[in-house]
Amino acid sequence: MPFSNPTLIPYLTVAGATRAFTGGRRSPYTAGNRCQADSVGAATVYGVNHPGYLATTRVLRLTKAANAAYASNVSTFTVPSGTVSAPVTVAASITALNYLAAIAMINGVLLERKGTDFTLDANGQFKVASATTIDIYDGGGTYLKGAAAVEIIIPDTALITQFAGGAFTASREYEIAMTDFVTTGVAAVNLSPLVVNG
Repeated sequence: MPFSNPTLIPYLTVAGATRAFTGGRRSPYTAGNRCQADSVGAATVYGVNHPGYLATTRVLRLTKAANAAYASNVSTFTVPSGTVSAPVTVAASITALNYLAAIAMINGVLLERKGTDFTLDANGQFKVASATTIDIYDGGGTYLKGAAAVEIIIPDTALITQFAGGAFTASREYEIAMTDFVTTGVAAVNLSPLVVNG
């Protein structure tokens, strides 16, 4: 059976243009596995691992019925007290690094983070509206209908790392150790399993 390109060679577009990438803890993109990364431009690639489900102040599992109010195509989730404050960032200031400072998932699918001043207009988008509220576009109130809990992850920003220690050199292959979540700025990046000869 041939390998499918989306699973074997993920293509990361610049943060803000799409969702971040997660390997979903599946080989070959499981955190810690070695992979190859290359870019036609001077990409800046960042990664961070999931804090772990016991980190209840950083990993929130919220349900629409219990935690969200709905208005104007948006469901607003209240961040419980005692939780690490969600990072508020205006759209113009979202970089590849801080794109990973707030992560939202529904049924294992990453949502696209927008700036706090952005008007959400499509399913799959979310934003940190304030330090205590997360907005998710829910057109007509049907997008989240019947969905499992929304997972909000607020990693420690000190643990967000830049691969290669700086900007990539265009068209050069890099060997990187994967993290649970990866995003890129400046230029798109291809990820592929590390090929070891011999």
